[in-house]
Amino acid sequence: MLAATRELMLLEWRPLPPEFENRERAITRLATISRLLQIRRPAAMRTLDCPGYVINREGRAALVYRFPSDSVREAPISLLQLLEDVEDNAKTPRDVHRPSLNDRYALALALAETVFRLHMSGWLHRCIGSHNVLFFPAEAGLASMLVRDGGLKRPFLTGFEFSREGEQDAATETVLEGVGVYRYRHPGCQGPFRAGFKKAYDLYGLGMTLLEVGLWKPFDRPPQYKSTISASENRDRILKKCLNGYLAHYTGNTFQAIVRTCLTGDFGCNASDDAALQQSVYDAVVEPLKWLVAGQSREPPQLTR
Repeated sequence: MLAATRELMLLEWRPLPPEFENRERAITRLATISRLLQIRRPAAMRTLDCPGYVINREGRAALVYRFPSDSVREAPISLLQLLEDVEDNAKTPRDVHRPSLNDRYALALALAETVFRLHMSGWLHRCIGSHNVLFFPAEAGLASMLVRDGGLKRPFLTGFEFSREGEQDAATETVLEGVGVYRYRHPGCQGPFRAGFKKAYDLYGLGMTLLEVGLWKPFDRPPQYKSTISASENRDRILKKCLNGYLAHYTGNTFQAIVRTCLTGDFGCNASDDAALQQSVYDAVVEPLKWLVAGQSREPPQLTR
């Protein structure tokens, strides 16, 4: 639990299960993930400091995050909001700045390294998407200038309220989110016959988010996404329409190959071998993004398709 404070905090609310055993397990996980987010973390793990959690009388709980020390007392803005702002104003005279390719590469690397390090710690996020990537303005009233002033290099991954341990036999709760958010979720963890959550599903959400970063638009718009078909059909549609050169036109072949690997889960190893999967994710996702950020054009051999 968290003691009373006058410090400005960000809260992520979730309902607690009514059943005693499930409720206690959910509270234990909140306590554990908050401790994970309290300890000294590598600078490459872009998460907020989480001093604890709170529970209210209505049976809801929230993880509590501190604002970054260099931010102002102003609401953060999500990556999804930035993408929607560009898309909604694309046909108006309003000057909406689009980030450079280098800034998009840096953002993609920050997100990929954060997910990689979270998995190394033994936890699954379970809600990766652009709605859970936040930016905190350093000056009052300048949230809209984040894209122009290099703020994209300082994202924070949030949305840990349904996170759980990475063990295969760990109990999985149903994630309660808005309908539109399900487009970030792997087809295997949707529907009545969904499988238990695993790292590949987090990586799918990462791939979908990187697709949006690359195109700099929310992918619930054509040609990426169609709301009238199933999740697996949408994945196939994205692979066919976006990863056949369309994304590469905006980001280059290496970035497109990275996104394809995340969406297909084809990391060239046995996904049940945790150590092998971690190494493959680094080789196929993190390291090539580092090359792109450093300005190197050569493609890693394992990404040639």
